Amino acid sequence: MSSRHRRASFTIWPGHLPEVWQDLLKGGCKETTMNLYFQETKRKVAKYQKDANVIRGVAMALEVGTENRGIHVQGYIELTSARSWSWYGKLFNCYPECFQTTRSGVGSYEYVTATGNYQDKEGVLENWQSAPRESFRLHDISNESKADLKWCVGHIVEGYHPEYILKTNPYAYTVHRARIWGLWHDLQEMERYGRLRGPASKNMEVEL
Repeated sequence: MSSRHRRASFTIWPGHLPEVWQDLLKGGCKETTMNLYFQETKRKVAKYQKDANVIRGVAMALEVGTENRGIHVQGYIELTSARSWSWYGKLFNCYPECFQTTRSGVGSYEYVTATGNYQDKEGVLENWQSAPRESFRLHDISNESKADLKWCVGHIVEGYHPEYILKTNPYAYTVHRARIWGLWHDLQEMERYGRLRGPASKNMEVEL
């Protein structure tokens, strides 16, 4: 079973785009092509968020690297229910490999939006977000102990399968095995019947 995730960070380079964009890159300027991709993606994401009620918020930036001067799209996204990396790739029309697990929502969001600890960030050509900061949960599991139940819950909420905890931290899995599987099965059932509207935490929204 593939892992499913409710939030992700991503970096999209020109080489990560499908063939239609590669044709434009061959015949023109990378900055022009990436700007066109950025504008089209903004419209697509905004429409999907409005129509499907799956996206909690997206923050994106069109940037030029300070070292290699390479143009790319940096981003952070939160969903109301977990999806696979392939789903993310289809939404952004790029390779699924562009997306990765986010351990600190605050850090990822501030990096993309050039705020907080990253307000002096250079190379940003354009910033955009589909919702205000208050709409994001900005969950952070980066400082939790690996042997702690909270660590296990955090990963199950993120969409990881219990086997991931077994492989990466067998001690925590052994101690909390029943709880891990119980939570995972509960979330699967709630998503199957459309009752889950947010992460399984104290702020979880459930349709009664």
